[in-house]
Amino acid sequence: MKQSYRFIVSLLGLFLWPISAHSQVTGASVPEQSVSVVLHVNNRSPQASDANPGTVDLPLKTLSKATELAWIKNRRNVGVKVSIAPGTFREMVDVWQETDAPIVFEAQQMGTVAIAGSDVWTGWKQQGTSNIYTHAWPYDWALSDVPSDWRSDAVAAKAFTPIVRKREMIVVAGKFLKQVLSYAELSAGSFYADDTKDTVYMQPPVGLVVTPTTITEVAVRPVVLKALQKKNLVLRGIIFKHANSPFNTSAVEIGSSANVLIEDCQFIWNNAGGLSLGNSQQVTVRRSRADFNGSTGMGAAFGKNFLFEETQTSYNNWRGVMGDYTGWSVAGLKHLFIHGAEYRRHKAEKNHAPGFWLDSDSTDIVVDGAFFHDNLIFGTFIEANQGPIAVRNSIVCHNRGPGFLINNSKRVTLESNVIYANKRAQILMEGSPIEGRPMKNWESGEQMTLLSEQGTFRDNDIVANTVGQLLIELNLGGASSQSWKAFMQSLTVGKNIWHHPASPKPFRVFGWSAEVTNLDFNEWRTLTGQELDSVFTNPQFRSPDGHHF
Repeated sequence: MKQSYRFIVSLLGLFLWPISAHSQVTGASVPEQSVSVVLHVNNRSPQASDANPGTVDLPLKTLSKATELAWIKNRRNVGVKVSIAPGTFREMVDVWQETDAPIVFEAQQMGTVAIAGSDVWTGWKQQGTSNIYTHAWPYDWALSDVPSDWRSDAVAAKAFTPIVRKREMIVVAGKFLKQVLSYAELSAGSFYADDTKDTVYMQPPVGLVVTPTTITEVAVRPVVLKALQKKNLVLRGIIFKHANSPFNTSAVEIGSSANVLIEDCQFIWNNAGGLSLGNSQQVTVRRSRADFNGSTGMGAAFGKNFLFEETQTSYNNWRGVMGDYTGWSVAGLKHLFIHGAEYRRHKAEKNHAPGFWLDSDSTDIVVDGAFFHDNLIFGTFIEANQGPIAVRNSIVCHNRGPGFLINNSKRVTLESNVIYANKRAQILMEGSPIEGRPMKNWESGEQMTLLSEQGTFRDNDIVANTVGQLLIELNLGGASSQSWKAFMQSLTVGKNIWHHPASPKPFRVFGWSAEVTNLDFNEWRTLTGQELDSVFTNPQFRSPDGHHF
């Protein structure tokens, strides 16, 4: 049924929609064919030693030594592959170089190599007959720093909550323990680190008996891999986990680098962010996921020519939500100041934060085939960008906030999407501040004032499923406001299927003014002077609550 409705709507269009031009996005192009040296690392081999040459029979023991040897060869313009046998490497890898010679870190078997910020601790002592175990605690980590000016914002101020600023992590027999801030709060599946008594207490989950062979991992390293000023870097098939990164930092940090290829990697169960890309260009992230991180899964700023394919950022911000910190700097994926990027088939589900966030001075962006659902705040947040930004062929549903929040962003196109059953509104447009958002293009230096204008909504299925949801909410001031006029005079909208099963007037306009009112579909058509090729009807989704449309 849905396809037939869409066919009917398509027939109503009597002209071709204009398509905005986007700059060419290629991502990375690393010359792996120029690699001429392979260094083998196998920390499980009895023959492994950092005094070895790094052959199959005489492998190196640590990645740090392999990186050091690779750096020496890179300086001679020799490309190097570090071939890693299955195992967990409890160390920090620091990558940098002065030449363009490539360096490739590759697991011999995908998903069997982990670089961990944790160490295995033995010698836990049981307290009497209780299920509480203790260990000496040699650390006294202060609370993570938070910018002082964040206190002035109600959302950002929650980052000062002590539990959000902590960085201790313990994993017992593969089960993550929840941190508490006092001995009295201990319960099954939790731990408490007492800096004053130099003791850590843990209470395993119900049913887990701690024995001398139980593996208890304690996070002690804030970064597991760092790459600065690196060209031609490949990370392939590696798990990065258990970094006890401070607030607003990440387990893997790649900065001021170019031609970076990340394939089949996992950034999981880190205290703060999973993967961070700063001031880098020509980056490809493919078939990789950043899940179960304490704050953002994948973050980036000041980037160019990004290609993300078959990626996932889900179940993130577990630490932030413990202190009710769910916005401002955290999301499944949050990218700022990005010039030229494509995100193909990205999935963000059940984050304790927005699912997907494009923030500030982003241009030439395409999101295609995405799936953003059941996130705590917004499905997608597009904030203070000059565009063009296009989201196409995507499903945005069941988020606990608006499906799309578009705030003071120009040239945003929503095309051929399913936007369904999101709390409050399927599309929320805002102008905050109402007179526009000042912004500076970080490449050209151009000064801009950004308003929500030149938007295009076409060929979408936009459907609510309860009384409390709106189809569209426009908080742009009254009819005479600059934000409203800029939006309405430049809006292109049509060939959509709209539906609300319970509310006759699901289109809210003139929000943030005394003129605020709700409209029915015909009134919405009259207001826009468009949508004659759209319909208001049930699209007959197959099983929308099961995400089948």
